[in-house]
Amino acid sequence: METSGNLVQSIADTRRRLADTAVQVDAPLEYADRFAALVRRQQDIEDELDFTKGQASSRLGAARADDPSNLEGEDEEPPGSS
Repeated sequence: METSGNLVQSIADTRRRLADTAVQVDAPLEYADRFAALVRRQQDIEDELDFTKGQASSRLGAARADDPSNLEGEDEEPPGSS
């Protein structure tokens, strides 16, 4: 069994490690500004892609509704699929 002296030393070491860890946890992230900028950029890109998808699909739907000739050949099988 550990002696009381060893236990006291172990508790002191644990308290020191806890204090060191608390300092690290409270420290600002080294790249926090860069990370925030990249997150904003990613959101901008995602917003643009979603806008483009919606715009493209609405154009496609409008083109098909306006021009029935766009539907010609849709029921045909591709060459070589028979």
